[in-house]
Amino acid sequence: MTDQTTTADLAEAVDDLTNPILIREPIYHRTTQRNRKLTRLWTATVPSLLTQLHGAKIPGVAYVEDDGAQAHTSAFASAPPARLEAINALLRIEAAAAVWCNRADVQWRKDLSGTLRALVGVPWHSDDRGKLLKDLHQWHSWAATLSGWQNPPWRPHAACPACDAKHTLRVRTEKSTAACVECGAWWDDTTIGILADHITRAATRTTVDTAALRTLAVLARRAEDAARIRLAGPTRPDLPYVAS
Repeated sequence: MTDQTTTADLAEAVDDLTNPILIREPIYHRTTQRNRKLTRLWTATVPSLLTQLHGAKIPGVAYVEDDGAQAHTSAFASAPPARLEAINALLRIEAAAAVWCNRADVQWRKDLSGTLRALVGVPWHSDDRGKLLKDLHQWHSWAATLSGWQNPPWRPHAACPACDAKHTLRVRTEKSTAACVECGAWWDDTTIGILADHITRAATRTTVDTAALRTLAVLARRAEDAARIRLAGPTRPDLPYVAS
């Protein structure tokens, strides 16, 4: 069956990755009657997801809004090591984009954003358009998941359901996105529920397994104590000790 992905779908996906993000947040206050009333609409522009992912590579760099609601970078005096996960994600995106450029004989632009925009205008076969759109959605999930500085993504103990690697899942609950930094598997708001069920089941199994192991350890200790008592023979009540 022919893939129904259009050039407009590719353009929208690239825009989501490369365009600055406009945030609108309603501000409310309580009236004297305890009613919630809209006061104003707070707006701010933050860098694109790709720019944020680039920033996540640099230790101690965060984006903050100034008085004009424009975002700019701020470096801290004390900085942690560079975030290898963000660096790895960018390298993967750049390598995959280079493959697409080679397939379409498109020259690499001066930056990754320009290169992705150039790929939109290629007269792709319908199946290739669908595969490129899937890659763009994957890159979007990586960027949305790993581009947090002050609030790093949640790292559940569950193994990745795609590659079984442990401690490799990164989840941004507020964005409903997740990614595995080992195999590159990703989840967005349409599939995050499947991953949540997997993490919940893994946590339940861990709890049950831990309780079972604790019970077995107690039973084994009691059996060892009983065996030592049998080997020691009967105790003498006139001595200030008991067999152990």
